[in-house]
Amino acid sequence: MNNAGEKFLTESGVYKLVFKSRKPEAEKFSDWVTDEVLPQIRKTGSYEAPKKKNGGKEKLSSVNQMAKNISGLLGKAGVDDKFIAAEIVRIYTDNGYPVRSPIITEDNKLWDCTSIAKELGIMSMNGTPHDKAVAAIIQKLDLFTDEIVRTAYSRNGHDGITVQYKESVFAKVREWLEENGYPAVIEYQLANGNVNGCKVIYNF
Repeated sequence: MNNAGEKFLTESGVYKLVFKSRKPEAEKFSDWVTDEVLPQIRKTGSYEAPKKKNGGKEKLSSVNQMAKNISGLLGKAGVDDKFIAAEIVRIYTDNGYPVRSPIITEDNKLWDCTSIAKELGIMSMNGTPHDKAVAAIIQKLDLFTDEIVRTAYSRNGHDGITVQYKESVFAKVREWLEENGYPAVIEYQLANGNVNGCKVIYNF
């Protein structure tokens, strides 16, 4: 858990997610995690699957196994159940088995760092929303676990997990800015312990 209250998946945690079996399907899944997922998690802190290829309909048994594996992986990574359900529906639909049942989503708006920056006018020197500055502010906040929502996503043919925040976090970021006088530089602590200064301009 980091100082923003977020749970995260360690490399050893990922290994524990892999089913210990000699079945070819399990070995294939294990190879995918160790050879493809782990290196990207080490490098970027998250994993994004490669773009899907256009092709024929997958066998239902293969899709079932994929859904089971992904469901377990997302669950262990802390993704909310309703978003796991949405991801499973997407997996079946993308592979030619559309699911007709509705999915329950959050009633309240969810925010990511970029949308918070855009709404509060926290901009980089080149005039784009400064998501890193928002992440730096969130590092300094005391957040409750239920204020952080991990969701699975599919965008432009890529899959992954993204962290979003509830309205209360948006309010806390705005309050922090007000209490600290909208500073021109916001310090961001890197994973290696070093500190970077995010230069900020405000667009109200």
